[in-house]
Amino acid sequence: MPPPTASVLVNAYNYRRFVGEAITSALAQTRAPLEVIVVDDGSSDGTAEWVEAEFVARDGRVRVIAQANAGQLAAMQAGVAAARGDVLFFLDADDTWKPPYLATVLGVFVRRPEIGYVFSGHVRSDGRESDVLGEARDRVLGRRSAQAYVTGKFPISMTSTLALRAELARAFLPAPAELPPEWKTDADQVLALGAALAGGCGAFLAGDLVDYRIHGANHFAGRSENVTDAQRTTRRARIERARRALVARLGLGPETAGRIAEEFATIERPNLRECRRALKAAAASPGGGRRRLALAASVLRTFIFRG
Repeated sequence: MPPPTASVLVNAYNYRRFVGEAITSALAQTRAPLEVIVVDDGSSDGTAEWVEAEFVARDGRVRVIAQANAGQLAAMQAGVAAARGDVLFFLDADDTWKPPYLATVLGVFVRRPEIGYVFSGHVRSDGRESDVLGEARDRVLGRRSAQAYVTGKFPISMTSTLALRAELARAFLPAPAELPPEWKTDADQVLALGAALAGGCGAFLAGDLVDYRIHGANHFAGRSENVTDAQRTTRRARIERARRALVARLGLGPETAGRIAEEFATIERPNLRECRRALKAAAASPGGGRRRLALAASVLRTFIFRG
């Protein structure tokens, strides 16, 4: 079987000053990508034209898709629709990858055919470690469709650390029409939620192969520390709307909740937080009290013997 091919999907909006470094880092990988697709989301700073002149004209792997401004999720979906590779690598236009990134992540997909998506560790451009997942070593994150279905909780990290098998991405994308207008930013959460709900088995790859640039105009960087209660409530409501829309898109029903214990057993070295979340999902799952107790007991047994 031939090795999987990689499509790099760069979403860009008024990042002409950064996008060249992002594209260069993708083209400089030790494992060459099949293609680099830059989706320009209606930039007013000439991003699309600059990429055409600087990269497309001299490297046939680079393509530009120019669309009217519709937001990050719409841009990501346009890239997914156009991609020809087996694995989709998402890259924000202001971030970069170290040269071994593609080869290292593709190696995970080759060695572990059951893995559907991978998050990688990353560092901030100022050198301060910034691993959203808090993982110190490689680990299989397992399947989380039941947990995401019941509670809306799912593994998450930043866009530029995410790689998805194309078939998994297309199981839930394009998203229902009501989602793109609501997810003009932070759309990586929709990707992660969709991957979990679609039953993808996740993995985390520790290290510092992704550089997350801090430049003062980031939408997320540093802001999570100053989020108000009202903003948290708004964020939770937005995720809940996305959960409901994707559940409908995937045709999931109450039977999904019955997989909580089974899926918890797919997590490698589950931690206490993951155990608590699985127990909450078991307690909130549809069905009678005995069924919920049985699910919770199974989760606890797994945690005791494998945690």
